[in-house]
Amino acid sequence: MPDTILIYDVIAPSDLRGSADTVARALLNTPPLRGEPGRLAISPVSGCISYVDQDALFANRRPDGLPSRRDDVERIANTWLEAARKALGSSRRKAAKDLASLLPNGLKVALVAAVSAPQSSFPDHWLVIFALDLQTGLPGAASSAPATATLELRIGDSGRIVALRSTWRAVSGARRFAQVPPPEGGGILFYSVAGADELQQLVTPYYFMPNASSPLPASAASLAVQIADEPVGGGGVRLRAHVARGAQQDAQGLSFSWGAWRPDRIDLPNIALGDGATVEIADPGIYGVVLQVRDANPPQVVNAERMVLVAAPAERPLTS
Repeated sequence: MPDTILIYDVIAPSDLRGSADTVARALLNTPPLRGEPGRLAISPVSGCISYVDQDALFANRRPDGLPSRRDDVERIANTWLEAARKALGSSRRKAAKDLASLLPNGLKVALVAAVSAPQSSFPDHWLVIFALDLQTGLPGAASSAPATATLELRIGDSGRIVALRSTWRAVSGARRFAQVPPPEGGGILFYSVAGADELQQLVTPYYFMPNASSPLPASAASLAVQIADEPVGGGGVRLRAHVARGAQQDAQGLSFSWGAWRPDRIDLPNIALGDGATVEIADPGIYGVVLQVRDANPPQVVNAERMVLVAAPAERPLTS
């Protein structure tokens, strides 16, 4: 029987946004740090949180109000993290457990740095970046793996939060799926988290291979999407979606949506290319191609992007 590995179900942004006031109070009204709760934003696309105090960021006139030592900054940031996590988890809302997942236990300080305002000779605030490890459900040294998500906390004068940004999403829980065995030569196990402006329904694991063109699926639920191309007789390029679901090249239950934009013709609107596993572009030019793949079981969306040069008929099509 194959080993199993954890995947994480992301809470729909619309559900999280219903608890925006609770989240804002927990993150921005919890000693030893404070901010303005009314300024917290939750992305309607991803559910990621962000906060900027425009009146305070790069406007510090009291550098002596900042902690002087990195160790003190790290201690303050960790104290705030634990207090904010507790405040989220103690919410009387039904979703308290889900809200607490905004600040998972695997967050660890990765960087502490003083940041100066442009053309300034003294620090404006401290930047603290938390990296994230997630539980894999695997035994031993593989029991946790890094996720491509960060929490950025900027601490200003007198313990004021001047900015906060997270690329992690709140999750409702974890499920087990069959693990894809590591590739020959090993590979680094990690969880792929999309950008703060991208939709993501599942957080799934992959293997990073230094010589591979893209990460390899590490679970039966992990989708690896690539865009391949081939010339079309008479000119143009045919684009093909190559999708690996787990260890299989399997397109069953998948739907596709292709689009493109023209960096060499910014006056033109975005272009819909089609909804099949293959599409064609005939007109010469440079295209930023975007492919969105939807899986029905388990429900998820994975995006892939590629720049494509469609050459004139007498020339050879090139991609990058």
